[in-house]
Amino acid sequence: MAHQIGIVLLGHGSRGDSANDGMMEVARALQETGEYPIVEVGFMQRNFPTIEEAAGACVARGADTVLLIPYFLHPGLHIQKDLPQTVALLKDLHPRVQFSLGKPFAHHPGLVDIVLDRIRECQVMGADGGPRREEHNGAEPKPHPSPTRALRTGYTTGACAAAAAKAATQVLISQKRVIQTEIPFPDGQRVVFPVGRCEIGPNRARCSVVKRAGDDPDVTDGVEICVSVEWQNAPGITIEGGQGVGVITKPGLELPIGEAAINPIPRRMIAEAVAEGLGRASHERGVRVVVTVPAGEAIARRTLNRRLGIVGGISILGTTGIEIPFSAAAFTASITQALKVAAATGCTEVVLTTGRRSERFAQRLLDLPEEAFIQAGDHIGFALEECARLELRKATLCLLVGKLSKIAAGHLQTHADNSSVDAAFLAEEAAAAGAAPATLEAIRGINSSRQFAEIVLEHGPATVFDRLCHRAAENCHAHVGGRLAVECILTDFDGGVLGRSGIVE
Repeated sequence: MAHQIGIVLLGHGSRGDSANDGMMEVARALQETGEYPIVEVGFMQRNFPTIEEAAGACVARGADTVLLIPYFLHPGLHIQKDLPQTVALLKDLHPRVQFSLGKPFAHHPGLVDIVLDRIRECQVMGADGGPRREEHNGAEPKPHPSPTRALRTGYTTGACAAAAAKAATQVLISQKRVIQTEIPFPDGQRVVFPVGRCEIGPNRARCSVVKRAGDDPDVTDGVEICVSVEWQNAPGITIEGGQGVGVITKPGLELPIGEAAINPIPRRMIAEAVAEGLGRASHERGVRVVVTVPAGEAIARRTLNRRLGIVGGISILGTTGIEIPFSAAAFTASITQALKVAAATGCTEVVLTTGRRSERFAQRLLDLPEEAFIQAGDHIGFALEECARLELRKATLCLLVGKLSKIAAGHLQTHADNSSVDAAFLAEEAAAAGAAPATLEAIRGINSSRQFAEIVLEHGPATVFDRLCHRAAENCHAHVGGRLAVECILTDFDGGVLGRSGIVE
């Protein structure tokens, strides 16, 4: 069967709408040749449609192969970095569609003929044909944070959605493009956001803001939040989620099943920003606000959203509007959210792990629903408290030797800044298990928990691993006042079980 080919001409985008007219004319002329009946235009910034939307339009028109043709002269950073990343997202969004990225025009030998034509035109017009300095419009690579400076904060998806919503409201009323907008934050401060794309219509406007996470390693850093605002006859402000914004499918979250995953505080920020943009016009008629994230569905696959019951895209989140790098508050909030979903879906037992590797090991060992597995990082003590507060019956900790040995020693916050591997404690436990004097001497000289495990595996006694699990379970059980049954499983670095023990309520 012949492939149906779609073409997307990729442009940079410009604040001057007429600057893109030539590219639109080329797209129309290309389609009119009949050789490629499916032709769309997508912009990297400033204008709609986005590249994800243009590619989606090709797929919706029946294309199973999409050729992405850069409307660029030279292979700058957009060609080298940004567009390959976009192509990877497109492949995630449309796994059954083949995507190919073409070369910029400078690679084509016919370019010399075009330049010669332009030179001859200048000669005929008597213009100065001297060379012009080429401007570089590509984005600079994001620098690595310097260890000598404070980490940069960023802004949440909720704050970016509110800014895009206000910008779209201003455009709808003024029928003029805006390049920045200012919105109120929950703490009373006001923040100015640069506006990316603008689309202007008599009854509907659409703008975008690119999320910047500062120095936080957030998967949504650089994602584009788009918001359309359109007049509606009914009074008030209606807020909805569109493409790339997840939908709630499980209980236990802040929103009801079937609702778009736009959390309460972001909804309030969006409503306040739109009302501010409407001004007196809010007394005349209402508006419908739709938040979309063109790459949201692909980005969501890199998160735990599906496990939480958020499908089809990312969540629009944030309680303050500010994203703090490596925030403990954000991490513990995610633990609470995951535990609430587990409880609401009927789980009475959960499994606490410190990360993806230990979680994979736990999933091999324990036959429990997906919602029952919670990545708690270094916040084991907090997670146990939340388990007790939600009246869960049992928590099983599945950990590697480093974290479990710290918990056995009484440290339920296991970050390296808060605790370290205690060689003396491990030697005491090994002695109680009957280790030989030479083994104890070797344990006292360790510089890592892994080294401890290797010594015990070689010289014994292996029962020390069960002792550590029992001590860890006792400490966890005591931490929550006995309100929770606790079991601890110690695995090696390949997922094999070294020790196991528990404490009932």
